[in-house]
Amino acid sequence: MLWGAATGATIAAYTVWDGYAVVALHLAPVSYYAATLLLQSLILTPSLLRRRHRIRAAIRFDAVPIFSVAVFSPLGYILVLTATLKAPVARVAPLRESSIVIGSLVACRLFGEGHLMRRRAGAVIVLAGIAAISL
Repeated sequence: MLWGAATGATIAAYTVWDGYAVVALHLAPVSYYAATLLLQSLILTPSLLRRRHRIRAAIRFDAVPIFSVAVFSPLGYILVLTATLKAPVARVAPLRESSIVIGSLVACRLFGEGHLMRRRAGAVIVLAGIAAISL
């Protein structure tokens, strides 16, 4: 429960910050995202350099998933930031988190991950929470 609550608090914090950055500070979603990528790159580079010998193997074995995440994750994030310009954060945030439900169910189907009933129960709980928040 503690890790779940900590995760939820972190998601809430960065969601509110994202909304503040694009709405109150008038930062363009793409520029804001580019700045966050720069900061992430600076933070993660030391770890990458320690593991650089694993990069080729990772790309060779997982090129399609890596490419998919490299394209769709930024696209999704920019779309969420753009939606925040059009609608209140309180409406955008719950929909943003619905991707967790979709990802969990798709992973079960595509990758043969187990526990379908637990995933469905979790999906119902998350969707109920999303509905409660959006009301």
